[in-house]
Amino acid sequence: MTIGMIDDNHQLYVLNLKLCNNAHIHIGKREVYFSEGFYVYIGSAKKNIRRRVERHYKLEKRKHWHIDYIREYTEWLSVFTLPFGEGECALKALVQKATSGTVEVNKIGSSDCRCDSHFLKVKRPCRPCDLNVQAFTNS
Repeated sequence: MTIGMIDDNHQLYVLNLKLCNNAHIHIGKREVYFSEGFYVYIGSAKKNIRRRVERHYKLEKRKHWHIDYIREYTEWLSVFTLPFGEGECALKALVQKATSGTVEVNKIGSSDCRCDSHFLKVKRPCRPCDLNVQAFTNS
């Protein structure tokens, strides 16, 4: 399996995952319930996006971000990257609208912003063609 489409000049990424079974996942000291299905994680890397995405791809690593705790329970489906545009929070809103994504657990991947979460449950994996990327990147 390949990791996905990574442009080294980009700073944002959309990671598609599949949770094959319901799971109680310990994230730090918190135990969180996720129902099986497709999920999207929206993240950023101001430099070296390839290294960040490759780290998320690995299952065995020291846990640092929320996604690190979730990742070992999921199947990697795909990833694509985008230029910074209006930023990570704006991309989360765009993905949520395009996919009718819902938040199952608050503050996953968004502890440093006002968003409810950057981890969304979706009906199917998100694709670049689902998003109005031109409007996002030209604003």
